[in-house]
Amino acid sequence: MFGEIVDNIPECNGELINVVSIKSIAEKSLPTYSGICSLEDGSKLLCDWQNESLMHLDEDYNIVQRIELPGQPFGMCAIDSTTVAISFPKLKEVHCVSAENEVHLTSSFHTQSQCRGIAYANGLIYVACGEWKTDKDTKSHIAVYSISGELQSFRCDQHFSQLGHIAIYGSRLYVTDCHNGLLIMDENGDVSKIFTHKHMNNPLAVCAGHGNQLFLGGWSSHNIMLLNNEAQLSKVLLSQQNGVKNIHSLFFDKMRLQLIYTMRDSRKIKIYALTY
Repeated sequence: MFGEIVDNIPECNGELINVVSIKSIAEKSLPTYSGICSLEDGSKLLCDWQNESLMHLDEDYNIVQRIELPGQPFGMCAIDSTTVAISFPKLKEVHCVSAENEVHLTSSFHTQSQCRGIAYANGLIYVACGEWKTDKDTKSHIAVYSISGELQSFRCDQHFSQLGHIAIYGSRLYVTDCHNGLLIMDENGDVSKIFTHKHMNNPLAVCAGHGNQLFLGGWSSHNIMLLNNEAQLSKVLLSQQNGVKNIHSLFFDKMRLQLIYTMRDSRKIKIYALTY
């Protein structure tokens, strides 16, 4: 007999344990926190799209340091215990930031077109590129760079339209596409599966969770879905009834088993403890 082994669909529940409202005296407008990630010491880095800034937060989400950025940041990913990479769509650049001793920009490289979602694995940086408006000449694609910014490869696909955030699980790439759904790319760079659902509209945020979990956030459906690595739906974990609105980024804190999300035009960061 021949068959296929598929991981069980994960089950978990989320309990809201904290709502953090972050306000910097230097901000000029209501923030949109477009990216968040943890450092080895438990502190976090937080990007602010509207105010073109990056904040270093301690474990209690107090601002330790704030620096100005050269443009509006979209996504960020951890490279190592003290270094992150940040994408700047309008600049068409990726910048690396070190949080060792104090937060500071270190290096950067250019991308061929606007860059948004960004992820890192095995020495390579994966970047979702392409103009946000689909009438532009440049086709959306996934570009793969070395740490030094050398282009290794790029992949175009007929299913690519308006690409958002990226998550990596094993050898697969999970890319949100606001028009087409969650795209699952195999190790060859081919789109092997697309997740769509009648209650998932304009998927923008995605992150890998505990075990084989994936969390998917819908921009205009105002919800977060729980999937497994085969893009099989377990349940709608959070919805507009839980206060989700125009979700912009998702982050899974694996040290604390917490799901964190941010929303457009909101200084609130919501933190959920996950139980299994």
